[in-house]
Amino acid sequence: MFRYTTQQIVLHWTIVLLVIFQYLWNGPMGQAFGRLMRGGDKVLGPVALAHLVVGVTILAITIWRLALRRRAPAAPHGRAGLDRVAVLIHALLHIVLIAIPLAGLAAWFGGIGRAGDLHVLLTDLLLVLAGLHVAAALYHHFVLKDGLMNRLRPRR
Repeated sequence: MFRYTTQQIVLHWTIVLLVIFQYLWNGPMGQAFGRLMRGGDKVLGPVALAHLVVGVTILAITIWRLALRRRAPAAPHGRAGLDRVAVLIHALLHIVLIAIPLAGLAAWFGGIGRAGDLHVLLTDLLLVLAGLHVAAALYHHFVLKDGLMNRLRPRR
């Protein structure tokens, strides 16, 4: 069975943890952006600064993961319909994981309110896509029992 490399697995779970951090600690950045939109300064507290740094880190790791996948793409699951849906969801996840930090950077450094709105909208979309991704993994594990989740476990 196809397995991801240890590097791909570590990058996957690193993104997961960083995205969770972003959701849990986004309030101070939202407050700082609100001040900026009302004509305030670009001063960031430590948590807001961490939000910015983690967002750029997610962007970099996502691009790195895509480069790795181009060299070693995932093997098909053997079910054409599920394969097409998986390809679509993975593509959308990667697009959104790139677009969210870019919109955030445009909002913060460009002072573009619409980019901030897009950033928030895309974070909601990411939550939906991640939910679908997790639901599909659980479906494979508990219903199909096809061992798909073993792809993301390190080799022993």
